[in-house]
Amino acid sequence: MDAYSLVSYHFHEINRLQSFMLGSTTFGLLLGEKGIGKSLFVRNLTIHLLEEQLQGNLNIHHYIVEESKDNLQAHLPESASKSIKLQPEFHKLVCSNKSHLVILDQAENLSQDQIQLILKYTWKRVRVLLISNRSLPEFFDPYVDSQVTWLSGVPYYQRSEFINGINKSLKAKGQKLLSQDSALKKLENCRGHRGLLFENQSYDEYLISLGLTGKSEDILANVSESTDQLFDNCLLRDPENPESLCGTLRPIGSKKWSGNSDIAEKWARRNFQSMEKEEEALAKAYDCWQLGLVFSEVFNNLQNSLGKEYLTFTDSITSLASGKDLHIELNPKIPEIYHLRHSWIKVIYQQDKGAIQEIGDQILFEEHSFTNDYFLQLQLLRIEVLIQRRRYTQAEEHLAELVAKTLDGDGGLQCHLLCWEMMLAFFQNRNAHCLMLCDYLTAFAKDVLSKEDPLNLIILKFYGLVLNESEQTDRFPEYGKRMLDFDHSAFTYEYKFETGFNQFVSACIEGNTEEAQNHLSVLSSIESKVHPSNIFRSFYAGYLLQKIINPWDVTNFDMVPIVQQAPISYQSLKVHMQRLELQFDCCVCVNGKWNTVSKAKLRELSSTMGDFDLYFDFNRLLFHERTIGETGLDKSRVSQLIFLILVFARGQRYSLEQLFSGIHNQKYNSEVDEPTIRVAVSRMKKRLEVEKDKYIAVGLSDGKYHLRDQTRYLVVLPDTEVAHFHSVIDRVQAID
Repeated sequence: MDAYSLVSYHFHEINRLQSFMLGSTTFGLLLGEKGIGKSLFVRNLTIHLLEEQLQGNLNIHHYIVEESKDNLQAHLPESASKSIKLQPEFHKLVCSNKSHLVILDQAENLSQDQIQLILKYTWKRVRVLLISNRSLPEFFDPYVDSQVTWLSGVPYYQRSEFINGINKSLKAKGQKLLSQDSALKKLENCRGHRGLLFENQSYDEYLISLGLTGKSEDILANVSESTDQLFDNCLLRDPENPESLCGTLRPIGSKKWSGNSDIAEKWARRNFQSMEKEEEALAKAYDCWQLGLVFSEVFNNLQNSLGKEYLTFTDSITSLASGKDLHIELNPKIPEIYHLRHSWIKVIYQQDKGAIQEIGDQILFEEHSFTNDYFLQLQLLRIEVLIQRRRYTQAEEHLAELVAKTLDGDGGLQCHLLCWEMMLAFFQNRNAHCLMLCDYLTAFAKDVLSKEDPLNLIILKFYGLVLNESEQTDRFPEYGKRMLDFDHSAFTYEYKFETGFNQFVSACIEGNTEEAQNHLSVLSSIESKVHPSNIFRSFYAGYLLQKIINPWDVTNFDMVPIVQQAPISYQSLKVHMQRLELQFDCCVCVNGKWNTVSKAKLRELSSTMGDFDLYFDFNRLLFHERTIGETGLDKSRVSQLIFLILVFARGQRYSLEQLFSGIHNQKYNSEVDEPTIRVAVSRMKKRLEVEKDKYIAVGLSDGKYHLRDQTRYLVVLPDTEVAHFHSVIDRVQAID
């Protein structure tokens, strides 16, 4: 499913409901005004999860509740005329051995007694999601594991994309398209209410129809009172941690709760246009440097516009980061929080473990004289420290706090926080979640971010990294098209490098070494025009291609320190390289030709094992012969190495002395050692051959063993064994 169908919702809404569907919470409640898109939201998210993550692990049942005083009555969405009694349905689900999610739409038709009856059926394998227009205060029970999600209107920075999506649907049906200007004005008047976009009534008229009459401030007070009641009921479950509930319980537009309503407005880092020209350039400069774009075209453009002061700024931070000058004083315009960040970055680059621990503790625990202007910066720095320490759960908690306190922030702020959530998902290896975030961001970020905003490149980078790690290289055309929608003129060379590297890895996964070589040549040609840290990736690309082509001549790849690279970016690259190594951890021999292949290519080859006479997988200890089927190979190391030597090169002949000396690394004594080798070969032949000498034969003239030329074979060897086996082959070939 295209993630654009979810783009009209806040991501914290998507993430919250997705967490419920994938988690173990037994009871969920989705609240929102009538016609705001609750049912459509659940349907689209359900389709997405079924395609991307659930994969048959959860059975989903969707019912629409009918008003009934006694029995629990409902009907299926597509058959409104046929009523169903829910109690027998629940009983069947409880008695089954599968996991179920029951979605009950129009739950406002349920009485308190009926809700309590449903609660009795919610065991571990049966969970319930209620969709309702009202708060259902009777739903909250301090002893029930439950979750509440508020659904708000279309965020203002996503409304253009929402209208475009509607027009695509209307065009496909041959219906009249909406006017962009009039539709945007309508959404503005109805506060993003999706259902009212097609209604001939204002938002005020809509509120009156709901019985909310009076002045606007009275209506707001009414809404706030209802929200407060809901909030108080929730506190029964978690009185010690009320702030954890705020972000999901307060709908957009209601009053703030912790006195920090001005934080988002004062936080200028993602709201460049609100600054004076000089401060704007400094903020953009810091962004470029922090994201490893010091030598980008954006950086050069800012240098020209700001001149000497800009150079002072950049010289200060780069000198400090590289550790060249420990006594340098930063530009006085740099806020206090940036000084702390630069101290953190400096010790990261110096690889001073003691200082890293000390500065990290200072960031996490000590109090500083920060104003609210820098609250978000401090929290983001704490998240970075927690990621460095691999304390991902705590990092997510800090990010959730940021989201809760900046719920009404502008699009740039929301995009920035989502990028952090995307990075966290990447570090946790939650590929499906990270891809969903990338899809979501690309759907609206181009309308929110300027062409010079480094977040464009961050989205591009992580999208490509995760696609490669998840082996979903078939999505690269779609990925490329979406990224081209961004105006990437400010990142011309960075864009070429990111796309080139991703295409290189994709070609490696597919086993297309010629195409990979072409991409590597492009990377090498532009590496001097991008950030120096990318030279490291070019080096890794060369290593990986060599490993694929000739696994025998490659040593282990060392992760060297990267100078002048932001810690979070360095860590993401390091993690990515480590995961790629796990993708290319098997060496394969097909009829005498040895290559390293990706896991995707290995699965493809393994599916054809019936086409080979012999299929030996030393990684899984699976051995297969065409006639016998799965067969056992002598567990002795000697027998395994003899077989590998014989298949190393098609048609090559080996003496008993070569086999013995290669395996044991000892001088051969024919009287003592010949019987040992002959017995090992005989035992191996007995297990593999239904006919005498079908695969392994001995020469009549020279007494050397060889694998028959007509034998078709596939051998899989883990890369942990490659170095040892190569030394064995070297000893074998040293004996003439």
